[in-house]
Amino acid sequence: MRIVLDTNILVSAALKVDSVPSRAVHAVLQHGILLKFDATERQLFDVLACRDPTDDKFLELAINGRADVIVSGDADLLVLHPFRGIPIVLPPVFLRDIARSASPP
Repeated sequence: MRIVLDTNILVSAALKVDSVPSRAVHAVLQHGILLKFDATERQLFDVLACRDPTDDKFLELAINGRADVIVSGDADLLVLHPFRGIPIVLPPVFLRDIARSASPP
C-alpha cells in the first residue's frame, strides 16, 4: 500500500507519542510505503524546527534527557509549547506550578 501522510499528521505524531496520528504513522511504516518528496520533507522540517536554530540544542537536550519541563523566556521556544509532550513555560508559571506541587493538599 502506498500512502501519503499530511504534515499535520507527522507533526502530531512527533508531539504526542501514543496518539492516534502516531499509531497511524507506525502502521504506515510497518504495512505500507510512505510517499514523500523534497517539498513535503522541507515543510515538515520547517514546522518542527525552532524559529531560532540556536535554540534547537535545548530541545534536543530536553528530549534526550527526558525533561519534564523547559523553562524559558525565549519567544522562539515558547511558541513550541508543548514540544513533544514537554511543556515550555515562563519562569513565573514554573514557580507557580512548583509551589502548588510542594504545598500539602
